[in-house]
Amino acid sequence: MIGAFLGWQSLPFVVFGSSILGAVVGIGAMVKQKKGGKTMIPYGPFLSTAALLYMFYRELIDYYLILYFLGPPQY
Repeated sequence: MIGAFLGWQSLPFVVFGSSILGAVVGIGAMVKQKKGGKTMIPYGPFLSTAALLYMFYRELIDYYLILYFLGPPQY
């Protein structure tokens, strides 16, 4: 559904961003609860958070990705 609403171009950022957010929060939860790998955290909130970040900062993210992967414009 995220790809349908934001376009397929948003999916690489959303998947990568949500996995990074989930990893950071998950590691923090594991350390705090002292359960180790038995800590269970739902993945949906991280997907929606990354989609919202893309939706609000789309131009900045697209500019950064284009600049990073294609390099500065050659005039």
